[in-house]
Amino acid sequence: MKAGCGWVPYWMERLDEHFEFLQPTVPWLTKPPSEYMKSGQMFCAFEMDEKMLPYVAEFVGAERLVFATDYNHSDSRFPHTVEEVRGRKDLSDALKTKLMGENAAKLYNL
Repeated sequence: MKAGCGWVPYWMERLDEHFEFLQPTVPWLTKPPSEYMKSGQMFCAFEMDEKMLPYVAEFVGAERLVFATDYNHSDSRFPHTVEEVRGRKDLSDALKTKLMGENAAKLYNL
């Protein structure tokens, strides 16, 4: 989905709310949807300039996010996308390392 990552915490909360009331209709779900989303079954791509990125990394888990260059779309800042993420002051170096490679390597078993 091309929508960044800012929507993910909202959707997790919304799904959990529905699960709370409708769980009897989905008995095969044994835990709230947000727990499945945080468990490693989902990755979400972020774009370099998303202001919500630090919050999403904390809420969803830094290990669940991978970098999207947005290459070849009209709003892409290619070829400077990596430099812009690396230059962000609101992300720790450890988080940048995960976001810019480690997580994708895990996702693709590299």
